[in-house]
Amino acid sequence: MGGALPIVITMVSEAVPEKYKATAVSAMYCGMPIGGVLSSVVALSLTADHEWRHIFYIGGIAPLLLVPILILFLPESKAYLNKVPQVAIKKPSVTTVLFAKPRIMTTFSLWLSFFGTLLVLALFQNWLPTLISGLGLNKQQASYIQIGFNLGGSIGVLILGLMLDRLNKFFIVASVYAGILASLIGLAYSQSALSFIFFATSCGMFVIGCQSILYTLAAKYYPTEMRGTGVGAAVAVGRLGAFAGPLVAGYLLGTGQSEIVVIASSIPMILLAAISAFILLRKPDHSSTRKEPIGTVIS
Repeated sequence: MGGALPIVITMVSEAVPEKYKATAVSAMYCGMPIGGVLSSVVALSLTADHEWRHIFYIGGIAPLLLVPILILFLPESKAYLNKVPQVAIKKPSVTTVLFAKPRIMTTFSLWLSFFGTLLVLALFQNWLPTLISGLGLNKQQASYIQIGFNLGGSIGVLILGLMLDRLNKFFIVASVYAGILASLIGLAYSQSALSFIFFATSCGMFVIGCQSILYTLAAKYYPTEMRGTGVGAAVAVGRLGAFAGPLVAGYLLGTGQSEIVVIASSIPMILLAAISAFILLRKPDHSSTRKEPIGTVIS
């Protein structure tokens, strides 16, 4: 999944006009939380503890069935094909793509935003049912809360994608990170199953929607010939955060910390991601700098 996302984001962003990029990338990305909803529904249908393997059977086989369809019908990026002449051209190095003077702050801002947001996203995708069960809810209620988290993510991805194409980016990003903080606080202090479902849904809407925004921004801040590398590097750093999130949650629970402490521990990373996103938005994206030079690498 980590390898597929940068490629798909790059291809989707090149397949539509500039003013529809956020909507298109968001529409693509909403497939992930929808898959999460389906897996939670499968989990609800399981009657015995040993049947948990069925979730992995379905999750592994279904993507394989799509491979022949993708091979037959998935086109190459038109923008890239139009830029590449028949003769071979020299491609910029990875260090030039990521750390050239016009892009070094863009790269580091993206990396920090991806790291912090994916850390929180992975923490809740992997540990939310366990955290909820530890707070006194049963397995069925935890599954409904997980469905709410992913369903909220699907809704948030689509709505925020439409808004990003039409409204001020600073306002949207600020609102989304504020929504994440409010949802985390509400989730930490919820007392009933209904309030858990509400705040888990809003948390999914803002966290997953925020990650979709970051994918869209990453595609905008690198030119076509560098986009796959730029987005791929940001996703790779984000995956380090996705690895760290569940690890931190497991460590805190293992040392006897409460579920509320685990949820609250994600707040500093969200603040760091928000600050980095604001720094990123101060830089002009590639749609406004079409003739951006490759630049020189800072040694």
